[in-house]
Formats: sequence, structure tokens, C-alpha cells
Amino acid sequence: EKIALDNINLKIDDKSKYRLVYNNPFVIDNRIYFYLENQDKLENSYYLAYYDMENNKFDYIDNKINLELPLESYQQNVEGEKLNLLSDTENKSKVDLSLYTIDLTTGKIVINNEQYSIKKLNKNMCLNTFRIIDNKIYILSKTSNADNMNSRLDGEYTDKVIVLDSKSTLYIGEYMQGEAYRSESYILKNNEL
Repeated sequence: EKIALDNINLKIDDKSKYRLVYNNPFVIDNRIYFYLENQDKLENSYYLAYYDMENNKFDYIDNKINLELPLESYQQNVEGEKLNLLSDTENKSKVDLSLYTIDLTTGKIVINNEQYSIKKLNKNMCLNTFRIIDNKIYILSKTSNADNMNSRLDGEYTDKVIVLDSKSTLYIGEYMQGEAYRSESYILKNNEL
């Protein structure tokens, strides 16, 4: 069945018009989740809406998501019934992170723009993906000493695992060096993981 997402008519408030943001929709428990943004204001505020496939209806979570940066600056991860959004801002000697978590069952904001910081490991650092497990952030990151991550040559980067909690960096370790997808480039073997 085809759903016309452009014609969603959710009544959020009397004064504003919201539009669909085509950024990382996801499915959990027969619901297709997507973001709505206020089309009249230049602010980083969004609503999380969903299409309930069982009941064939649209609805939204009645908690506005107020982010520090535009939504496209955040990586997204869903663990169980929690949506996690993580942004990273690179500075000279560190990378600042901002975490936002919403409980999809209750609609409540669990973590609201909590700040973290990682010491920069090389000239360039790119966060590939992340997960939140037992209140710890597990990050896979690519680092390089090249002046530009896009112009680096194979062999000039290292992939790292970084584990953070709310107070400090708990662990930083390399898991791959050099050319991608070659078995000898993996530093940690399966039995060591």
C-alpha cells in the first residue's frame, strides 16, 4: 500500500505549519517514524511523527525535539525503544559531542543535549557510527593525519573504538589500519573482541 507522506495533515498547534523532513526514517513495532519541522521558523526544532501500520493512521510524539544543530548534523541510532541522536563538532584539540535521547514508548525526553568531549586522536577524526549500551556511548571512528580526510591515501588512517560514559573516556583502541577490507589490516581479531 502506498502512503502519501506529503499530504500528512497532523494538527500540532494552531499557529505553525510543519513539513516532512526526509532524514533517516525508521521502523519499530509496525510504526514508520519520520521527522516534521516547522517550515516558518529557522530553528532546529522538530517533532517525531509516525505512521501506525496496524491502525492505518498518522500520529506524532507530543514532545518537541530542540536540537543545537540542524537534524542532518546528527547521526541516529535506535536501541530497543529509544531513539538516540548524536552530533559531533571538531575543534583544534578535541571533538565535542551532543547526545539527545527520546523514549519511543512514552514519548519522554530521556537525555536532552548532554555534552561529551573526546580528545582529538589525529589531525582529522570522523565518527562513523555509534551505539548506546548500558549508559555508555560506543563509537567507531576513523582518524587520519592527512590535512583532509577526503584526500588521504589508503594506509594513512586508523579505525578506532571509543567508549564514553557521562564523566570520561573509558577506552580508546585501534581495530583496523591501512587499506579497507583486507584481513591483515584488522588489528583486533574476532577471538579478541
